[in-house]
Amino acid sequence: MSSIRLPLVAGALAAAWLSSSCGGDEPSEPTGIIQGSYATDINDQGQVVGYVATATGRIAFLWTSAAGMTALPSLGGMSWNVASGINARGQVVGSSEIGTVVVGPGEIRTVVHAFIWTAAAGMTDLGTLGGTTSSAEDINYGGRVVGSARTTADKLHAFVWTAGGGMTDLGTLGGTRSRAHGVNGTGEVVGESETASGESHAFLWTPQGGMTDLGTLGGEFSEALDMNDLGQIAGWAESASGPHACVWAVGGATTDLGTLGGASSFASGINEAGQVQQLAAWPTSVHWVAR
Repeated sequence: MSSIRLPLVAGALAAAWLSSSCGGDEPSEPTGIIQGSYATDINDQGQVVGYVATATGRIAFLWTSAAGMTALPSLGGMSWNVASGINARGQVVGSSEIGTVVVGPGEIRTVVHAFIWTAAAGMTDLGTLGGTTSSAEDINYGGRVVGSARTTADKLHAFVWTAGGGMTDLGTLGGTRSRAHGVNGTGEVVGESETASGESHAFLWTPQGGMTDLGTLGGEFSEALDMNDLGQIAGWAESASGPHACVWAVGGATTDLGTLGGASSFASGINEAGQVQQLAAWPTSVHWVAR
């Protein structure tokens, strides 16, 4: 999408690495979150979405220059309500608690569903792929939503949702799980999926060609987080020295964006000019840079 993501600095490195190397399961927050407000996305009109972390849960918000910060409603639950994406039409997507379920002796799981919110219609539950939970991460101008949801076999799979067609399972790269993170204006989707060998690789999904493995920089893991309408994809891939921010170009060529002298970096957003939002680890600190 053309807007730039605003992921959480404090936990972005750990979250990106753990979600792929450990097979991220239920929608979860980055490591190290403290109470406060966190922006997750901004559209071309300057509208910002995110959530406020409190001692008892998460409250989704929409911020505009005219109205300031406004809390969004939930799907019924109170402990988890997170806005993850907003398009140029002001449609907001994310995940919201609908209740809890007992999954084992003394173990209770918070059940969240993906949602789309509009000023006119309010909250709409997008459902699941037959399982218990789902989470939406991005939405394009046409209202196409992407994220991940549990299947009837209790596996987490990437999905595309449209108002006319509902939720569609995008499958995997041969493994048991996948997650979609971004969708561009033409409906192409990027994310990460487990492969048949148990690795976790970035993927590109298109309506015509299905899911394609984007590979790595020589390691076992990679993750695609955003894509512009030109087909350029931003994310990260494991190299010999650690995870590095990278860009996959049209045709499959991969460019390693390097670091600021540290061992790791992650690219989380790319705009229509090909400018990349990158989080790079310097020897003693973390910095945002634009490439």
